[in-house]
Amino acid sequence: MNTTFIRTLEILAVSIIGMVSSYFYALPILMFFSSLFLFGCYDVLGFYFLLTREGGIPSDPKSRTNAAYRIIQTLFQIQLGVLLYFLGGLYVSLAFVLGWWVGGADLIYYLCTWQKYWTWGPVYWTWWTPWGLLKRIFGKYLSPEEFTLQAILGVLGILSGLIYFLYYF
Repeated sequence: MNTTFIRTLEILAVSIIGMVSSYFYALPILMFFSSLFLFGCYDVLGFYFLLTREGGIPSDPKSRTNAAYRIIQTLFQIQLGVLLYFLGGLYVSLAFVLGWWVGGADLIYYLCTWQKYWTWGPVYWTWWTPWGLLKRIFGKYLSPEEFTLQAILGVLGILSGLIYFLYYF
């Protein structure tokens, strides 16, 4: 086993423990972060290790295998969102979905795999993020720096909103 796989399993175990303990100890912020890490680790195990054989490029991005993985990934994401709704309420579930949308789970994916995505040029696969959608209007893609900034500021903004709605609303 290589170190990326072991590190991903460790983060996965911690995020599952975080999800369980956040439910029993009523810690919705821990539940939010644990769910993002859980989804990011799922992507590492599914895409990085199974689909691309440890970070290699899939033979055909439009292959049936890639499409099947994306369908399973989306179903897992929906199930996780529903589980969060029942365990932590609407705000935690919504925070998870928004945290994914701003690229928080993708940033966790890159941190787990130690991929140097900032050297790749435009990150065209982030067209679905808020800033990515705005840039697509003008026919451009996010730079790695813009993606990182969006993910960090987005997650911090969502965290602020979650704290506000949970404790002051």
